[in-house]
Parts: sequence; C-alpha cells; structure tokens
Amino acid sequence: MSLNGARSRSLRWRLPAFACGLSLLVLFVVLFLAYREVEATLEQAGGDRARHAAGEVAGIFARTTQQTVQQLQAVAPALRTFLRDPRDANRASAGTALAPLAPGANRHVTIWDASGARLLDRPEPAAAGAGPAVAPPAHVPLPGLSPLQMSGDQTFADLAATVHDGPDGGEAVLG
Repeated sequence: MSLNGARSRSLRWRLPAFACGLSLLVLFVVLFLAYREVEATLEQAGGDRARHAAGEVAGIFARTTQQTVQQLQAVAPALRTFLRDPRDANRASAGTALAPLAPGANRHVTIWDASGARLLDRPEPAAAGAGPAVAPPAHVPLPGLSPLQMSGDQTFADLAATVHDGPDGGEAVLG
C-alpha cells in the first residue's frame, strides 16, 4: 500500500468531506422547505385578498342591482300600459317613465313584448353619439342578472325583469 493511497482513505480527509457534504445537504433541504413554506403563505395571502376584493365588488354590484330592480318596479305600471297597447302616446309615457333609469353610455334599456319583438330602446339606436358603449342584446335575455360578459374592453351584465299583466306577478307575461 502506498503512502498516497493511505492518505486518501484516511479518516482525516474523508470525515471532513462527509461532514461538509452532509451540511450542504441539510442546508439545501432547509432552504427548499423554507421556500415552499413562503410560497404557500404568499398563495394563501393572495387568495384571501382576492376573495376579499371579490366580496367588495359583489357588494357594489348587489347594491347597484337592487337599486335598478327597485327602479324597474317603479316604472312597471307605465310599461304595463305600453305593453298592452304600444301606441305612440303610450310609447312616450314609457320613455318618460324610463328616464330615472338614466340610459346612456353605461346603460341601455330595451323593452321586448312577450313574443320576443323589440318595442322600445333607450337611448335610441339612431342617436349615434349618445348610444351605449356596449351593443344592446340581439335577443331577449333571461330574467335576472346574467354573468359578466365582455364587449371589446367593456365588461357588462344584462339585468332582465318580466312585466306581468297584473301587479302581483301571477298573471300572464306581457314583456
């Protein structure tokens, strides 16, 4: 056995190398576990913030939607008269009744009859500059609040309410 071979197999060299390797392995495992823990904590915090923000946005939509539903209920008698007899005089009174709904760039109001025919649009489609940023629906939306939709860079939702022949809602649907 040579002197060089004995030195390379000696505990004097192998033990410190083993200790350094083991220390590096433990350091790597600790750093990896710390990274995973920080990542999980950040994901949890981000999820909590997203849920909180979604709750805030839902609250804003809920208040606005409730106000709009109340406004629709207030104009229902004029709309009922117009849907029963869609003459020009009733069209004008329905248009006046819809004024509190403030149709404009962010809101479009369309009145449909029970057969799905479009009877009235506010604002008028011919008013080019005053029209809505989002095109009105091409068909009768389902009653209630639709899921959020995109049109270009605009996000919107349809809110539809039925108008019944009587004030209690049990009679035939007029529109």
